[in-house]
Amino acid sequence: MIRTLPLALALLGACAPEAATGPDDTQADVDSDEPVELPPPEGQDLPLRRLGVREIDRTVRSLLGDLGLTAATWLPEDLRAPFDTVAATQDPSRVLVEGLDAHARAVAAAVRADPVRLAALVACDLADEACLPDLARRLVRALLRHPADDAEVADLVALGREVATIDGAPEAAVEALLSVLLQDPGFVYVIDRGTAVAGAPGVLALDGPSVLTRMALLLWGALPDLALQTEADALDLTDAEVRRGLATRMMTDPRARAHAFDVHVQWLDLHSANNDDPEFAAAVMVEPQRVIERVLFTDARPWQEVLTFPETLLLPGLATAYDFDRPAEPTWVDVRDRGRGGLLGMASWLMRPASVDDTSPTIRGKQVRERIMCEPIDPPPAAVISDAPPDVGLGACKIERYEAHRSNPACASCHDLMDPIGFGLERYDGEGMYRTEEAPYAAQLGDTGAPCPIDGQGEVDGLGAFSGPRELGLLLTEAGIADACFARQVAGLHRGISTLDLDPAEVDPVLTAWRAAGGRYDQLLVELIAQPVFGFREVP
Repeated sequence: MIRTLPLALALLGACAPEAATGPDDTQADVDSDEPVELPPPEGQDLPLRRLGVREIDRTVRSLLGDLGLTAATWLPEDLRAPFDTVAATQDPSRVLVEGLDAHARAVAAAVRADPVRLAALVACDLADEACLPDLARRLVRALLRHPADDAEVADLVALGREVATIDGAPEAAVEALLSVLLQDPGFVYVIDRGTAVAGAPGVLALDGPSVLTRMALLLWGALPDLALQTEADALDLTDAEVRRGLATRMMTDPRARAHAFDVHVQWLDLHSANNDDPEFAAAVMVEPQRVIERVLFTDARPWQEVLTFPETLLLPGLATAYDFDRPAEPTWVDVRDRGRGGLLGMASWLMRPASVDDTSPTIRGKQVRERIMCEPIDPPPAAVISDAPPDVGLGACKIERYEAHRSNPACASCHDLMDPIGFGLERYDGEGMYRTEEAPYAAQLGDTGAPCPIDGQGEVDGLGAFSGPRELGLLLTEAGIADACFARQVAGLHRGISTLDLDPAEVDPVLTAWRAAGGRYDQLLVELIAQPVFGFREVP
């Protein structure tokens, strides 16, 4: 039965995944007459989450091609913690419901208005009695990820024919079906289905379509398309090695590259430029994309090199910022002698936000602690205005003000963890340009004063000193901190929970297997999927 979205969302707020109760028919293959008792499988905490804007856009594009539309036009902005897939940040709202409806209607209308696209989607004569039922089955399979039953098809066909009669055109039926399915809870939400596991109370063994959906979202950031679903029909996705093989093949798809870039953009909160130079603004996001593609895919290097890679793609718009002669065309250059390397040396990361027109060692240090080291920083006391830099009365130069600020015991416990890291990056301004001095704070207010020298020396307690982004990246990767944290981040991405809510011990088997396999990005995702627990979930 086709439900209206507002009602469905209200129901989804309290519903649990469907579980078909029944005996556990999994048997062990053993060459022994002795009975073998296998431990009951464990499930993962997989809260009900909805698709993010990017996942919706990629799925629609995969089915219908590029319509020049994005769900971001109608849907509220996805919150990130650090990824936009965290269920705890996705409470339903009237704005969301109305936005989903408007987006679905816009996509459906765009398809109807394009005769070529419409013909490719329908692939039959709508005057034929069997055409609309066939289309309904394909759309349900494509968007809701399960074979449509007869009642479901009958409801959709009845709706489509009624709308076509009122509208006076058979194409209206296609528009109606798309509009309904693109806002159906089965499309909007990642709903797991499966069977209860005998001997493991509260554990659900996911069915093939549910496993495949989670694989596609992790690897591609999109729902599985019809071709992948058809391929998976012949596979036993309860078998970890079968999942490993399919995941390995899926990582060769161009969608895996696009999603890898998006994962890193969200993980490090990479910024686009906000200035009046459009060439610089464009280059700021092209640079990390090309370096990520080269390190992770073209050269297939260990993942850690995204933080330490000695070269970057020098684009004309970045030449001045990085102190190079302007190249005639993009070219790879070694940036180690400029203290740069990997994502941390790029303008897109160094443009950390601040409350004034200045860099903030605290904000940069906090970003490193939480995103690269997985060490959460406690929020400041309620009476503290955290966005305000230390008062100008504490010193003319930034380092003096921050040192005086940290002399306050109430501030020191947290700022001692953040500020020394941030000062190791201070030779790079808010647009990623290198500098050795800055104007005193008073000068920024219109007064004059001697420039403040910047020594660029930083420290990560327990690890050692560093100067500049590349040395910081080397410090964190050689200590095995960065890859351990990133594995934890991606595990949280897959499960729809915040990294801070994920027990690091749960990631240890994946981290061990990933390192043993060589440490490449694709190997991390494959190892996550190949873990036995991937095919099971806890049922509340």
